[in-house]
Amino acid sequence: IYREFVDLTNDRDLWLNRDNRSVQLAKLHHIYGDADYIARFKNNPSVVFTEKESTILTYQAKRDQEKIEKLLEKIELKTDDLGFHYGVIFGEGDSSELLHQAMERNGLEYAIHVNLNARKGSIRSRGNFDCAAYSEKRGGGGHKSASGFPVRFERPRF
Repeated sequence: IYREFVDLTNDRDLWLNRDNRSVQLAKLHHIYGDADYIARFKNNPSVVFTEKESTILTYQAKRDQEKIEKLLEKIELKTDDLGFHYGVIFGEGDSSELLHQAMERNGLEYAIHVNLNARKGSIRSRGNFDCAAYSEKRGGGGHKSASGFPVRFERPRF
């Protein structure tokens, strides 16, 4: 009964994005938080969204896209020593969809999101660049296509 839920969760967690419902489930999880998300699927194991969930997801998607558009305006496009095209984005917010759109729009092999306030970085790739190795060198971890790392820096003193 939970097989479809597990498959969709893996689709998003492994950054495959073969089914748009996996993106929607991830957004619902973000909105509900861990406890309410788990409770929802205990009470209703279906991956078909209720009318209320669809309304919430539509509203949130509009707000999220507005934030993403503002951040994408500030992307720094670069090429690394291996010839991979990548982008770096500084700002707050959720990394997954931001980095996915940055790669798609700019034809990038990978993209990095740096949130200085949270002191963390996230990296996503199409699969030819090893995000886990990149993050591990910086004290983080993850898997080949998606991972994160702490951002350490000295704040200026006034």
